[in-house]
This record gives sequence, structure tokens and C-alpha cells, in this order.
Amino acid sequence: VGSLRGGIIGLVPIIFTLVIIYGFMGYTGIPLDIATVLVAGVSIGIGIDYAIHFLNRFRQEIRITPEPNTAIQRTLQTTGRGIIINVLTVAAGFLVFLFAELVPLQRFGALVALTMLSSGFATLVILPALILFLYDRTNIFSAPAEPGQVSRKGRLRQPGKAVAESINKGV
Repeated sequence: VGSLRGGIIGLVPIIFTLVIIYGFMGYTGIPLDIATVLVAGVSIGIGIDYAIHFLNRFRQEIRITPEPNTAIQRTLQTTGRGIIINVLTVAAGFLVFLFAELVPLQRFGALVALTMLSSGFATLVILPALILFLYDRTNIFSAPAEPGQVSRKGRLRQPGKAVAESINKGV
């Protein structure tokens, strides 16, 4: 999202997913072994993609429609569909591991499938709710100033000016 706070907001779905996965493992008695310990890495690696895609699309939509509810709705209709398709296909792909003979591989497949489902849920339900909650309270999601406009920091945005000045000094 272009800021530290925006990055932290993008981590919320991953944190939710990790709590669900390791809570599920603890509740069902699944031990940490060579296969299940990898689930956290897979959760972070794949889950962050969903959040990044969602947040980037929301930023594009909020530039077009400054109404956050409409921007969220449009984001869900476009990027949300892609996320759902990806969640279902990746989860189905990892569920194939349930047919493996090695129990650790069976657990790994089931946990990664659960990871994809919980990460997709968090991105499509929790993240939009968090965005709407924070939208009026912060300026995290405001669009950067267009060239020639004053930015949030009160500076006139002139892209390429520093490059042009450095070229002129060197000539």
C-alpha cells in the first residue's frame, strides 16, 4: 500500500491464517513435524499475494470512486473473483496429498488446503472490514498526488524534476 501501516494491514490475513492453522493443529493433536512446520512458510508466501492483490486493486478503485464502500464492492467483484478461483484451485491441488501413503504428507496437504481457505476468507472478509474501519480514521488509503498536485506531505509533486536538474548540471 506504500506505507509501513499499509503493510501491517496487509499482514492481518496472514496472522489470522496462522492462528487458525496452528490452533487447528493444537486442537486436533497434529504434531509439528518436518512437513507441518512448512505450513507457516507456505501460508505467508501464498497468503500475502491475496492481500497485496486486494489492497492494490482497492487503491486503484478508490482513485476512480472516492466512496470506500463502492471501491470495496468493485474490488471484490474483480480481484475477489480471482482470489476465490485461486484459493479453490490451490486448495484442491494440495488436497491430492491426502492420498499419499506418508502421514506427514497427508497432514501437509490438508493443512495447506485449510491455509488457503482461511487466507482467502481473511482477505475477502476481514481485510475489507478492516479497510472500511480504518478508512476515515487514517489516510493510509488515500491516493498519491497526481503530477503537479500537492501531496499529503504538502510538497508539489513534480516527477522527473530531480532527474532533469541532475542532467542539466552534468551537461
